[in-house]
Amino acid sequence: MKKNLSSVCALLALCTLLPLGGCKKKEAAAPQDAFVPRYGKDTAGTVYVAGHYKNFEALEAEFDRFKEYYPEVELRFEYLDKYNSTVLSALRGDNPPDIYFTFSWMLDKDEYRPLFDSAENLASPELGIRLDCIQSGTVVQGKESGRILMIPIMTNSYGMLVNEKLFKEEGLSVPRTYGELKDCVRTFKERGCASPIIGDVTGELGMFVSLSIPYFCSTVKDNPAAIKTLNELGPGAGAYAEEVLAFAEEFAKLGAVDLEACKDLKDINGLVFRFFEGDIPMVFCNADTISSTKKRERISEPFMNAPFDYSAYPIPTDRGTLFYKSVSIELSVYKESRNLEMANEFMRFLISPEELNNLAAQKRLLTVTGDYRADKIYTAFAEADETINFDILGLMDAPMIQMRRAFNAVSRGEMSKEEALERFGTF
Repeated sequence: MKKNLSSVCALLALCTLLPLGGCKKKEAAAPQDAFVPRYGKDTAGTVYVAGHYKNFEALEAEFDRFKEYYPEVELRFEYLDKYNSTVLSALRGDNPPDIYFTFSWMLDKDEYRPLFDSAENLASPELGIRLDCIQSGTVVQGKESGRILMIPIMTNSYGMLVNEKLFKEEGLSVPRTYGELKDCVRTFKERGCASPIIGDVTGELGMFVSLSIPYFCSTVKDNPAAIKTLNELGPGAGAYAEEVLAFAEEFAKLGAVDLEACKDLKDINGLVFRFFEGDIPMVFCNADTISSTKKRERISEPFMNAPFDYSAYPIPTDRGTLFYKSVSIELSVYKESRNLEMANEFMRFLISPEELNNLAAQKRLLTVTGDYRADKIYTAFAEADETINFDILGLMDAPMIQMRRAFNAVSRGEMSKEEALERFGTF
């Protein structure tokens, strides 16, 4: 006969009252150890996860791995349309999610306070969730000291998608500095490549954000006064953008990007399939674009006919290679869940080096463990000259929006550096 969780929990509670040497509760496994289930294999239950991905095959693969321990537990992922508003309604509904996506940018917004008021404290020792397998600076705590209300499971970044074959044919090394990037661009242009770098040049979150945001964060990361001024968009805020916009002006003069040729590359499909044609050395993009390459290899006829090696690298600037790291997905557990014990058990299973690395490799995003060997496409990120943890930097949305829009305008030739600086704070 199958046990239900209430029966199991009652038994565990009884065990805590028995003398030592009777029924002892097992210690949680260390990060390097295999997962040890707390309940019997015939324990039944459900775990319902809500998120903003239309499909999350990587998480569903983890569901399958979890069911090796708990075959009678039903797990499902559900996409919520307009997630940022509908998740609040879902928690108040008749069938609230047991686990739900949260994001660090929600922490300081009053409208999302109910999400964190409803969240389990995942740092509670009795839960046995070992957070020490997650790279330092990646876990963002809630406002209450000592409470962890969400746990990161994958990381995003900006970078270059590089055709290794083309670099090898030209005898070039992948650039680590802006000077080296300029040399590579000149070489490829001399060989007849009109646009050595491609990306979406039309959208605000297109290729130029891959340059502007890491560089901008690098210039102010050790300057609390600058971050305060920028967040307030106060007098003098534009001064902190001057170095980055000078870089934008210089990059525009380089001629590395054929703006006309890139105007049709407005989505991931167009960008990745163009790269897979095999004649483009570099794509400037975010890790979401890089993650999409794996499943598109087999549906690109040019790539299937002439496959080539490609990898991802941090963006090279005159400050060296910059690894801008931001958490892309965090999970919270609903503390009033009817399936709370099994939801916590699934989190204990998932938060381990093996499972987090598996999850990231399946999705082809950067793992939160910092072990970038989990997917060799990201190996170069482990050797970046500088790493910027955006989630603990302290910059808010407003200055980031201003920086993106100013940098885009200069890079596209729509205004000069001076004009962009004058308008900074009013874009």
